[in-house]
Amino acid sequence: MREERSGARDTLESLAAGEIDVDEAESRLAGYVTTESGRFDADRERRRGIPEAVLAEGKRPAEVASLATTALETTGRALV
Repeated sequence: MREERSGARDTLESLAAGEIDVDEAESRLAGYVTTESGRFDADRERRRGIPEAVLAEGKRPAEVASLATTALETTGRALV
């Protein structure tokens, strides 16, 4: 779910409909994807030149798997 023009519109429509709050909308528009397991910076590589990685230390295996899935869905790869 990488935020592009249509993604930004979806985010704004969700905000207008009250489905998400302002903080969530801001996060999505900045390129972050928030899950129950944490927040993944899907746009980090474009901004910083280095892709986001999932820090597994201190997380349960299911949380790592969830964040890795988010990484795959948003960037096409997962670094753990």
